This record gives sequence, C-alpha cells and structure tokens, in this order.
Amino acid sequence: METQKGLFARLGETIDQYRAEQRERRAEQSAAIKEPGRLSHLVRWLMPNGGTLLIVLALILTQQVWARNLQAPAAPGPSATTVNYQGRLANNSGAPLDGTFGMTFAIFDASTGGNIMWGPESHAAVPVSNGLFSVGLGSQTAGGIPTNVWNGDRYLEITVGGETLSPRELIRSVPIAGMALTMPDGAIGTSQIADGNVTTSKLASGAVSSDKLKPTTGIAKITTTQVVQLQTNWVRATIPQTSFTINLASNSRVLIWFTASARAPASGTTRWSDVILNIDNSDAYVSTTVIDGQFPAFNFSGATLVNLSAGAHTVSLQVQSGLVNDAITFEGGRTNIMYMVISQ
Repeated sequence: METQKGLFARLGETIDQYRAEQRERRAEQSAAIKEPGRLSHLVRWLMPNGGTLLIVLALILTQQVWARNLQAPAAPGPSATTVNYQGRLANNSGAPLDGTFGMTFAIFDASTGGNIMWGPESHAAVPVSNGLFSVGLGSQTAGGIPTNVWNGDRYLEITVGGETLSPRELIRSVPIAGMALTMPDGAIGTSQIADGNVTTSKLASGAVSSDKLKPTTGIAKITTTQVVQLQTNWVRATIPQTSFTINLASNSRVLIWFTASARAPASGTTRWSDVILNIDNSDAYVSTTVIDGQFPAFNFSGATLVNLSAGAHTVSLQVQSGLVNDAITFEGGRTNIMYMVISQ
C-alpha cells in the first residue's frame, strides 16, 4: 500500500506541474479550438511523454489495468486487447469539468487523415470528476481491439459531445505492452511446440481440446482396375497402387485400415484367399474370404492400431490364394488403404 501511495503522490505532483505549464500556454491552445458550443473549449490531456512513462510504471506495479472493465463491457475475445485510457477535460480557462459526457473513440494510423484501424466506439455516459475520466477502449466492442491493430504507431481520435478534439493522441507504449498478454490467432504452429509437449495426459485432462487437433492422415487407393496374377498357391503379391510411406517425427500410435473389392474368374473353383495389411515387411492384419467361382464378387476389410517409431514406414496391401494360377481383379475406386496418426 505504501508503494502505491507514493506512486499516486508522484502522479499528483506530475499532474499539478503539467497543469501549471498548460495555463501558460492556454492562449495558444485556445486559438486552435473551435468557438461554437458549450464544449467547444474542451482541452484534452493524456499525460504524454514523461506522464505516459509514469502510467506504464503504475500498470506494472498494480497489475490490474488489463483486467479492469468499465461500464459493464462485453468481454473481449482471446485475440483482442482492452486498453485503459485516462484523460482530463477542462474548459478554455483550465477549470476541470464535472458531469457525464458522451464520448467516441477511434484509432488511426496517422496523426491526420490516414486510415481508420479500429472504431469508432461510443461510450454514451462517461463520468468525469474534477476533470478526470477513465474508459476501457475496446470494452464496448464485441471482441475488443484486435491485436493486429497495434502493428505500428497508432493515433487516438476523441469526440466529445459531437466535437472532434485535435490533435489526435499518439498511443505507443501501453497497448504494445498489453499485447504480451494475448496471442493472435494462428500464431502458434508446429515449430512453436516442442516434440512430446502435447501428451496423452494433457489431451485427457482437456488442456488441448479435440476440436483444436488436426490429425495427420493419408490414403492410397486403386484408381483403375488391377488384375493380380497368382501363379503359385499361397505365394503373395502386392496389389498395385496400394503402397505408400508414413513419415513420423516421433514415436506414434497409428490407426491403419483398408477395404478391398475383388472379383474372381467364373471357373467354379472354390478356394481360400487372403488380403494382408503389411507394415515394414511384417503382417499387421489378415482378411480371409472363401472365393466361389459361381459368385465372383468378394469384399475384404480390416483395421489395426499399431505403435510405430519415429522415421519412415512402408505400408502396402498384399494378396494370396489357395489356387494355382489364380487371377483376382481388384476394383478401381473401391480398394483403399488409409491411416491416421492418433498420438505422438
């Protein structure tokens, strides 16, 4: 508490000193302000330069400004900022104003003219006490102020009671410091996540939601009809267009499944036939069907969940038959082998 009291005492001294300097330059400032209207001689003061540095120090010590929402604001989104803005209103004689004022705020990329980067945001009733007021920029806008607004120097334009104040206020240090507390959408990619940091325990605890996961998948399929000649019984052959390589950055659990639609010659001969899922020259799954030449349409299917080490792995579908000089035709577009990396 003593640290905060000393800080606000120094803040008050800075305000008094700046107020005295402002009175000496009041005549020059009044000439630049429009005459008509009760609010035509409003003077805006944001404590620039040294005062801004003092506010940055206050934000660091109190650590509350980023959580402060004024006037029942809408909560900003995860990729947005809410900036606390403090100012002072006075008439052309330097006397501070009291009451409630309607204010509008907008952010531009230039001190005059330029492009509007955010806003305008309206605050219908801003309380002003002894000239001082505070608003949360972005608190009245759904989603707050997107962090990409702060990509460079920005200038705040304020309108009070329908009168646009001039000049615009340069905003630099405070919002950029606030960006450290937010993360723009898409800022985290695979290169920012160390291998092994997304574990199954974190997935189970809900730390990483399933809707944020993008699994690694792949498919190989026969695009045109393929005839496999089996000259010797129980000697296998690889089905064309079904071989591919899975490259893994780390040890992983991989789900692999396949479907195969086949036809046999109408020879009337009955025999056993196998379609085999082969991984790195080892049989991972065997699908067996009795083929009857009187009914020449047959389907094979299977799936397996395997643990594979980091590196390259060769996957293919193979076929074998109990009949010598057998010929099995695999349908294009209906014979597929697919995989999905479940966890790494």
